[in-house]
Amino acid sequence: MPTHPLCHAVDVYFCTVGLPILVSLAVLALNELRDDPWRSDVPSPSPRYSYTAAPASPHCHARLSPPSPTQPLHHQHHPVSPKPVGPDNSSPDSHPPADKMVADALVYHPTMAHLLKYTSTVTGRDKVLRTLQYFARFYAWYLFRTNGTKDEIAPWETMKKQFGTTRKLLRVGKNLEHIKAAAVAADSKTLDPVLRYLAIGRQLGYAGYLSLDMATVLHATSIRKWEGAKRAQQEAYRFWAIGLLCSAIAQLYTQYKLREREGRISLKDGEGVVEKKKIEKERSVSQLQLFTDLCDITAPASALGWANFDDGFVGLAGTMSSLIGVWSQWQKTA
Repeated sequence: MPTHPLCHAVDVYFCTVGLPILVSLAVLALNELRDDPWRSDVPSPSPRYSYTAAPASPHCHARLSPPSPTQPLHHQHHPVSPKPVGPDNSSPDSHPPADKMVADALVYHPTMAHLLKYTSTVTGRDKVLRTLQYFARFYAWYLFRTNGTKDEIAPWETMKKQFGTTRKLLRVGKNLEHIKAAAVAADSKTLDPVLRYLAIGRQLGYAGYLSLDMATVLHATSIRKWEGAKRAQQEAYRFWAIGLLCSAIAQLYTQYKLREREGRISLKDGEGVVEKKKIEKERSVSQLQLFTDLCDITAPASALGWANFDDGFVGLAGTMSSLIGVWSQWQKTA
C-alpha cells in the first residue's frame, strides 16, 4: 500500500523537530530531578505556626503554638553567601573524574617535565636516533645471517639509511662547538699538559669529522650529487678515528694519574676518605668514557679497512655506546 505524502511529511517533521524537542525536555527533567531541592544553602521560610513538643501526655504528642511576639509573621530571607566555584563551574569539594585525575598525574609528573627537557635538546634526539640506527644495522645483519627474506630485511635497511641521513642533518653546524672547545683547551692553564694536548687533538678531530661530514649533506639528501662525496666521507671517518684515539689515550692517562693520587692519600683522617670516594667517582666516569670510545671506534675502523668488523659487531657496539650516551644526556638534563 503506497504511503500518503501527508503522512510522510508528518513523519519527517516529527523526526526532525518533535523528537529533538522531546529528548531535550527529557534531559531537562532528569537534570531537575537529579538536583537536590533541600540544599543547605537555600533558607526555609519561617512558619506561622511551629510545632513544639507538648507536655508529657498519654494522648497527645504535639500541640500547635502561636508564634512568639518576637517572631515576625512575614518570611525572613537571610542573605546566602554563594559557594566558591572553580574555573570549570564545579565546587572545590567535588571530586574530579578518574580520567582527568589520571591525565593530570601523567601531564604534571616530574618525569614528563624531564622528558620534555631531554627531547628539547639536539643531543638528546641525536642519541635516540643513533640508538635506533645502529640497532637497525645489527638486526638487518642478524636477519641476513639467519636466512631472512628481503622483505624482512628491507625495513631495517631503510631505517638505518634514513636515520643516518637525519642525524647528518642534525649535525650541521656542530663543528663550530668543537672548534671553540679546542680553543678553550689550548688556552687552559690548569689542565695537565698531556691531557691538554690530547683534548685539543680530540676536539680538532671531531671538528674535522663534522666539517667533512657536513660537506656531504647535499649529496646524501640527493639534492646535488658530488663526485668527491665518497672521498670526503672517508676522510671524515679518518678525523673521527683520530678524535676517538685521542679520547681513549686521555682516559688511560687519567686512570694512571688517579692511581697515583690514590697511593698518596691516607685513610686515617676524614679528608682521605672523602678524597678516595672522589677518586672512585672520577675513575668510574673515565672507565665509562673509555668503553664508549672503544665501541665507537669500530665504525671508522671498519669503514677505513683498519679492522675486518662485520655489520653485526659494529651495530651492536654502536647500540651499546648509544645507550650510554642516552643515559649520560638524561643525567645532564635532570
